[in-house]
Amino acid sequence: MSVWIEQRFLTGRFHATRWRQNPFEDRYGEWPPSPWRLLRALTGRWFQYARETGDDDAGKRRRLLASLASSAPRYLLPRDAWRGPALKQYQPVAVGWSDPAKKAAAVKQTGTTLAADPYWCLPRDHSVVWCWPDLELRADELRLLSELVRRVLYFGRAESSCCLAVLESAPAESDGSCELAAVDPGGSVPVLVATPGVPFNEEALLSLTDGPLLRNAPVPPGTQWYFARLPGRLRRAPARPARCLQPARWLQFAVGGTVYPQLQHWVRLTERVRATAIKRFCAGLNRDNPDAERRLAALAGKDSSGNPLPGHAHPYFALWPDENGLPTRLIVWRARDFDAEEMRALWAAAEGELGWGAEGWQVRLVPLPGETPLPPGFAGPARVWENATPFVPPAQRFRFRKNGKERPGEAPERLLRKLVEAVGLPECEVSAVPDAPSEWVCLHQTRERRALVERTRTPFVRPGFYLRIRFAEPVTGPICLGDSCHFGMGLFRHGEA
Repeated sequence: MSVWIEQRFLTGRFHATRWRQNPFEDRYGEWPPSPWRLLRALTGRWFQYARETGDDDAGKRRRLLASLASSAPRYLLPRDAWRGPALKQYQPVAVGWSDPAKKAAAVKQTGTTLAADPYWCLPRDHSVVWCWPDLELRADELRLLSELVRRVLYFGRAESSCCLAVLESAPAESDGSCELAAVDPGGSVPVLVATPGVPFNEEALLSLTDGPLLRNAPVPPGTQWYFARLPGRLRRAPARPARCLQPARWLQFAVGGTVYPQLQHWVRLTERVRATAIKRFCAGLNRDNPDAERRLAALAGKDSSGNPLPGHAHPYFALWPDENGLPTRLIVWRARDFDAEEMRALWAAAEGELGWGAEGWQVRLVPLPGETPLPPGFAGPARVWENATPFVPPAQRFRFRKNGKERPGEAPERLLRKLVEAVGLPECEVSAVPDAPSEWVCLHQTRERRALVERTRTPFVRPGFYLRIRFAEPVTGPICLGDSCHFGMGLFRHGEA
């Protein structure tokens, strides 16, 4: 007879520290989960089971635990499991004086200590399977085991939410097999187990960790370190979405990172994406091709002399805010389709990390499949459009005279209406969005602006405004107007009618 227990970690992480190990110095962490920890978890759940059912037969509990401790289990472990970086945080300790010196001016405050939380990560759809191949349990013991494992809600630290179940039959061994050995064969990790072949020490199992019996013990009485050779990790090619090289007008990327750029720095990120894509495109460009310069200009937006192309025929790079205002998606589009080489260059720009500020923060871009729908409100017909990113009036427009009075024709609403007519959209009404203040944003650094920044040592920033455009008939987007519109400023989305 064999006993199989399946354990699933609901958050995909197992938080635990091996017995008497300093989490700052432990290079192994607890993996696989310790059989001694399982015995203690089952013991703790027995008291809950006894209260709920009235079955307080301690002898049956002792026989079950002794049977599980009589031999070391083997495991089926996910091959994709890996040890994550420890989470470190300051935790409060005793309250004391800020300056312990006698007669010193001080206040009472809570002391803190730095604690590390080590953990192992595993895919959520995978589980840890425990197996005792030759274990014989009586029917009542097997029922008790099922009741106890059903009541285990976490394993290790409290954040290791899990569920356990006794399996009726052996599972398919799709994961890696792992066995415990009393002697380290080399390249193995230590795991604490109840020593097989010696009398089961129930007193140690029931003792508190800081109690007299266990407080100074290197390992609990009746236990020893066994050694496990972990299964080799699967080597898979990075998962990438299927990339159809058919001409496409839109390319989308998911944006991920520890810290997202603030709105005022979004242009910095889109500039990096565009510059990297142009660099990759130039690396594969055949300069002997007479059409090379034209194709490069169509992607860069400038001719060979550095002059902007007329007609806004070059690509737009825009970050789209999610419901929390975070730039979680990048959309690249153009009036005409991108060809295969342009698409490869844009995808190549997403292969490395992209910085967006002087602090060293970086994000990663993940290409989305071509069939991924555009965000709601980005395109499609609508009568009312509102700013998703601030509208910045075009350069060389001065809203105020030297005497401080406002020029009537230079108000943001008036300038936006002129731009709408200039790009061929129908007549409209433009108004400010209520309760939406202006925001100062960094703009695209042209050659002249870069020289100005170097000379004045002042960032080139301008105020952006949130406006609403109302058309008489539905208009199909996307709509992106104003200064730095090819880098994501002045992007509009569907508004409330």
